Amino acid sequence: MENTYIDIGAKRIQTWLSKPVKLKYIRGGSFLLQNETSQSTIQKWLQDEGFVEFEVADEAGDIDGVVVLKNSGAQTITDERADEVARKLLLHLNDKLPGVEWSGWRCRAHTFLESYQLAVMAEDPDESYELVPSISEFSGLSSCTGCKSEPSIRSVDNKEENLGKDCLTRFENAKSDDISWWMDWSIAKDFDELARRRGKDSIEGSLRNHVATISADGNSIGALFNKFSKYTELAETKAEAAKWLTYCTEIAVYNATLEVQGKDDGDCVVIPHYIGGDDLLVSVTADQAWTFAVELIRSFEEVKEYYFDEISGASLREDVKEELENLVSEISLGVGIVFSHYSYPFYECRRKAEEALSRAKQATRGKKSAICWMDLTEGGGESDYTEDKYVILYKDAADQINGVRDVPDAISKLNSSAQHNLRNQMIVWMQEHDEKVRESSTRWLEECSDYLKKWIERTRDEEIKIDISTLEADLHRARWWPTGDGGKDESAS
Repeated sequence: MENTYIDIGAKRIQTWLSKPVKLKYIRGGSFLLQNETSQSTIQKWLQDEGFVEFEVADEAGDIDGVVVLKNSGAQTITDERADEVARKLLLHLNDKLPGVEWSGWRCRAHTFLESYQLAVMAEDPDESYELVPSISEFSGLSSCTGCKSEPSIRSVDNKEENLGKDCLTRFENAKSDDISWWMDWSIAKDFDELARRRGKDSIEGSLRNHVATISADGNSIGALFNKFSKYTELAETKAEAAKWLTYCTEIAVYNATLEVQGKDDGDCVVIPHYIGGDDLLVSVTADQAWTFAVELIRSFEEVKEYYFDEISGASLREDVKEELENLVSEISLGVGIVFSHYSYPFYECRRKAEEALSRAKQATRGKKSAICWMDLTEGGGESDYTEDKYVILYKDAADQINGVRDVPDAISKLNSSAQHNLRNQMIVWMQEHDEKVRESSTRWLEECSDYLKKWIERTRDEEIKIDISTLEADLHRARWWPTGDGGKDESAS
């Protein structure tokens, strides 16, 4: 029997989440989104409104910012009734989350995954829905102190803050004790406190002024789900696929957090802003970011084992199984990391982390897990002579962190001052040579390599091997690499 599915989702969730200036409003927004779109909250809303012919589609998973409904039992729903419910749901969500833009669709199918394939992958829904935020800017009104992007309508905290409609809803949730905890760990009250928290193997006495913003997204998931929808033999897998993906992502974030937590320390060095499906946004104490990212990918890729088992147990032709297993093998995670001073606007950190994530995906064409990073503390994006984004494959990063492969000498043998000087020497060479010379990669590598080797021979009393083809990237990641020099100078802003 075909079901009627209604899927309503928040658009540009991470943009909305990162809009406020203060962490307490970002956290308030995360908690608000999680609570108001949870399956239990929506199921209660359906009952209160008398929409008894609809229920929450459990097989779609409980994803923050996404609401999926379907008809209850064997009830037949007219298109007109479904559209009425969808539009009332949009108005309800707009009232509870006034700054969020929503879109959605309606589609008839046997399973949610089939409806998703038709409505999203094939772009053929039975009906589409849109609702823009109810917030607008008005000239002549003071701006909201929470986000600086909407007019203020009320004073709070003894008139110390004047908030707009969106931030007011966040403020009510920001007062909840729930935003101060995640799992059994306490969450930092602001980015300054997060930067000062010490995780696993942190160096005592070092200045701590920096955080990392991490954005991640899965590769090849849509293509796999699209294939699943074509085979009735995978009916149970199709029904659980989306839910299992969300669960695996949540577990991956949890495992990565465990990996970077200090021993018996209840102060969390991670702040999860958004986790939904294979998409996530977190903040991490800067010196734990690389370890977190590597463990995140390792744990996320374990989702493959579930899909391999499901395919192996299905009654499918061997060639079909092989095709599906090849798709599963391509499941991977793209990760973008941005290092910054804790005072750098989170909105910009989030935007740059998304840019880095996009570069990581492009570098491997979505075929392998990879990490792209930017270091705003080293003037990332402002130099005419160095890149602002660099990519390393997950396997290379993991092998170096876990001791399977040697870390480049530029990271492991040079202290922060020597690394900084070597990078400056590289830039000096670039400045002194014609751009056309640098366009010839072979000649560029040979001449620059000779120049830097002579500089090392003059200034170092030990053998330092450098790979000129990766040196710029190696020096750029050295500052926050976990096996690098623990006494790195953190005075840069």
